[in-house]
Amino acid sequence: MSVDPRMMSGMTPERWDAGERYIASLRDLGFDPETVMWVFDERDNEFNLAFVTSIVDRIGTKAIYEILFKAYDKAVTPREFDPWVVALYSPQTFFAREFAVMLEANPTGKAMGGVELVGQVALGIGDYTARHEWIYVLRGASKAQSKHQIKAWHAFEANVDRLAA
Repeated sequence: MSVDPRMMSGMTPERWDAGERYIASLRDLGFDPETVMWVFDERDNEFNLAFVTSIVDRIGTKAIYEILFKAYDKAVTPREFDPWVVALYSPQTFFAREFAVMLEANPTGKAMGGVELVGQVALGIGDYTARHEWIYVLRGASKAQSKHQIKAWHAFEANVDRLAA
């Protein structure tokens, strides 16, 4: 039996699965960030689920956190996943840009010559560490027009409100 490479780097199956269920519930409600991955915060010695989404540029993090917490408080998203561990980033932030540059330089998580290094290759961005095997979703910044993103966001809010009632 082979070992899941995600678990070789401090990631637990429970954390990975909880994140997967959380992301699926948000997608079902209409929120689908361009990039979702676990990062390890070296300062606080804890994992954060990082969302890189251009909706941050449109409405700000406060509005996003408010609806994420509302969904959690009203059990619209899985109760096992506390949104306190979510970190929101615009694609324009230093974190998102540096992560994109590092992935472009090493898109596979392999060393030169194709040697597999999964579980060993870490991408360091300031106080954060990310690993290829911690990525759930990886898409470029949304090219959707602002009005379409706002419309999709309002649909997400309406879905949460409807289920929270």
